[in-house]
Formats: sequence, C-alpha cells, structure tokens
Amino acid sequence: PVLGALLLGDKQDRSADAAIRVTPLAGTAIQIQDDLQDVLGTKGRGLPGADLLEGKLTWPWIRFLDGATPAVKGELLELLNQRDRRRKDVIPWINRIQASGVITDANLRIAALLDRASQASLRLLPEGVTHCLHQRLLDPLRALADTTETLSHATLRACPTMTTALAPRTLGTASRSPN
Repeated sequence: PVLGALLLGDKQDRSADAAIRVTPLAGTAIQIQDDLQDVLGTKGRGLPGADLLEGKLTWPWIRFLDGATPAVKGELLELLNQRDRRRKDVIPWINRIQASGVITDANLRIAALLDRASQASLRLLPEGVTHCLHQRLLDPLRALADTTETLSHATLRACPTMTTALAPRTLGTASRSPN
C-alpha cells in the first residue's frame, strides 16, 4: 500500500525504493513488539498471554518452539488445539517463555530491524523526511524495545502467584532454553 501510494502520488524512484526497504523492516519490528507486549501483559488486554489464550501462535511463541524439545512442542501444540483454553493453562507457558530467553532474542531482532530501517532511511530519504521518520516511529520503537526486558521481570514480580505457585513446576532449572 505504501509503494502504491507513492507511485500514484508520482513520487521519485528514490522515495519508492526507500518505502520498499524501510516499511517492511519497521512493520516487522512493530509486529514483534506488539506480540511481546501481549506476552508481557502490557498490551491493554488484561493479563499476559491473551494471544495464546485465543489460540494465536505469534512470533515469540514460534521462536520459543524453535528451541523447544519435542515434548515441550507437543505440550504447547496440545494447548493450542484445545477448544477451552483457560487462563490457568496459559500462565505456566508465560513463565516458560520468559525464562527461555525469547524476550531478549525478540528485543535483539527488533533492534536489528530498526537499525536496518534507520540505515536505509538515511541513505534513501531526504534529511527532513528521515528526521521525521526517526522522531515519530523508529526512536519510540527503539525506546519501547529497550524497556521490554525490564517489563518481563516486572511482570513476574507483579504476579507472585505465577512465580510462587507455578514457577517451580514450569521453570525447572534456570536456563535460557525453553526445555
């Protein structure tokens, strides 16, 4: 849609090239950040894990599955296939994903995407447009990504029932793998 609008507006090839390079990078970073906010419960939809409760397999969960053992994969896919998922079924998975290192990986991915978008915008867009893009989109996204790791720890502290009642059963030993 962005490229179509530029072409219809008779913009130069340089602007179209910038849109082709910058928009998907920033859009992917926005989507991963949105998925992380759901995992952390900072999306405004209540407690953490609303997407998982609805049966949505989002970027953090796909990344989690990439590093999981076959048994853990089977357990999560079984939950996703249930018709009646309940909050109490989702909470142990929130603990698992937060202990797995996926949140840190997602933040690194967001930072890399934003850096690539920033570099492309600096090369391809006029200075004023680049400044506006950074001020209104890329810089706020980078700041939000920088706080996500802190938010993951704050979520666990704010929900002591998750850490005290469920963590011993779901976290096992402290490690960065989802096993």
